[in-house]
Amino acid sequence: MRAMAAEGAGLATPAIVLGAAVVGGVAARYLRMPTMLGYIFAGTAVGFFRDRLGISQEQIMPIADLGVVLLLFVVGIEFSLRSLGTAWKLAFLAAPLQVVLSIAMGYGIGRLLGFEPSASAILGYAISMSSTALALKLITERHDIRSPFGVSTLTYAIVQDLSLVLGLGLFTVLEQGGGVSVALRGLGTNALVILAALLLATRVMPLVLKSAARMRSRELFILVAVAICMGAAFGASLVGLSVAVGAFLAGLIISESEYSHAVVAEIIPFRDLFGSVFFVSVGMLLNPTYLQEGWVAILALSGTILLGKAILIGLLTRATGQHPHVAITAGLALSQIGEFSFIVAAEAMRMEFISKEVYDLLVSTTLVTMVLSPLLFRMEPLFSKWLAPAARFTAPKEEAPARFKRHVILLGLGRVGQHILEVLTSCNTKVIAVDVSVDRLNRAKSPNVFTVFGDASNPWILRQCRPEYATTAIIAIPDALEARAITEQLKRINPDLTILARTHSYEAARDLEAAGVTSAVMAEEEAAKVLARRALFYCGADPSRIESVIAASSQRWKWEGDAPQVEEIE
Repeated sequence: MRAMAAEGAGLATPAIVLGAAVVGGVAARYLRMPTMLGYIFAGTAVGFFRDRLGISQEQIMPIADLGVVLLLFVVGIEFSLRSLGTAWKLAFLAAPLQVVLSIAMGYGIGRLLGFEPSASAILGYAISMSSTALALKLITERHDIRSPFGVSTLTYAIVQDLSLVLGLGLFTVLEQGGGVSVALRGLGTNALVILAALLLATRVMPLVLKSAARMRSRELFILVAVAICMGAAFGASLVGLSVAVGAFLAGLIISESEYSHAVVAEIIPFRDLFGSVFFVSVGMLLNPTYLQEGWVAILALSGTILLGKAILIGLLTRATGQHPHVAITAGLALSQIGEFSFIVAAEAMRMEFISKEVYDLLVSTTLVTMVLSPLLFRMEPLFSKWLAPAARFTAPKEEAPARFKRHVILLGLGRVGQHILEVLTSCNTKVIAVDVSVDRLNRAKSPNVFTVFGDASNPWILRQCRPEYATTAIIAIPDALEARAITEQLKRINPDLTILARTHSYEAARDLEAAGVTSAVMAEEEAAKVLARRALFYCGADPSRIESVIAASSQRWKWEGDAPQVEEIE
């Protein structure tokens, strides 16, 4: 019994943290707050009783680090390097300038607070980083990530995250006491790492993922994706970069592959699990004693940062020609300090660039800004209304890309799906086809057909098909349970979407239509209709009479489920 108790003691900390995550997440949902904030609050509450509960920070941090790695891996995939090209003024002018000016703002604040120049610079660098996860969550709750609002926010986040690659590399150089030449050498090394990532993205990684996808094994595909993530994180640590940066670069590598959607779909459950642990652990980082003693300074600094960054990003975005509403939205979404700042603060304290007091102030301020920024973002309509007279405010319309306008979603490219696709493409209809077979997708590609590799029942994969802009979805997958799950997901995204599905029983047809399918087609019934129609035609029956009888019989078969009873033809 003692041995079993000792063995289970190691599970106490993870159990408490996961329990706190559940409570915090449920509370956040009831309060209609981002679940991320619920996790942070739960972690903060646990942190007050950490000593009594016997929770060890050393035990939970490896799990939290895994959450960061998976979080940034998915963020890297979602970003895609091509996103920079769609908003080059923001990417190459406004966003880098935002990082520089935020560092200057933070440096000035640090000097006013009496910090050393190095500590002030660290404070400024940490302030320049926004929470990618939180900002994208706020944006996607209201707008599409591909809209002007999403692209603008995304571009700032990309540049901020990429600056971390160079920043942490520079930390390592400064720790070693090198001069200008050593610093330049360190920056050169980091640039080579990024270049290597680009080469992998365009040359090696597509071949690796293509080989894994051809094996038609979901487990193997997940293993390959996670191995790439962990391998990149470990490789980054070997060259002196953060494991988080390595995971982010791995995501960027995979983002250029046609299988990126399938990777994200499989990784998301793991990301959400370990990500919740990370945010709970973030809350646990808060020093209760420092919070009680320095709450005035924390609130004052948090307010300054929130307003200062929102105004700075808003003005820079507007200066690049973006719509005023886009500028306001981006500024409010990115006004907080983010999760990367914890990495900056931890590395800086480990290298003795900042004291424990500065670390506590930075961590506390980061947590407060992450809590307050969603509340500030909810006031965006009010800010827009105030600024409307001066900017002649009119919200821009979010238009779908050309290939996502009035298209048909075809789920499954088996024999039935391939026949359907042939008919649709013959009529020049735009189609987004989903399947788990690489060969089928390659054969289906054409100017009017956009393909998505992955499991059609996965919500993430379905979102890539843009159901909100589609006219019709055709479920050519024979499994009734999978078809029902797909129907529910599609209706959740677009309640007005017309959905057609195939099935093999009258009971399944009734269930699918009850779930939201517009019309469920039973293969055996359709074959019977064709054969009966042709037989009656050869017998000399009136064509209009044939169709009315078949239509009546079809309706009766479906809802009664009895054996077919064909009405006598005169």
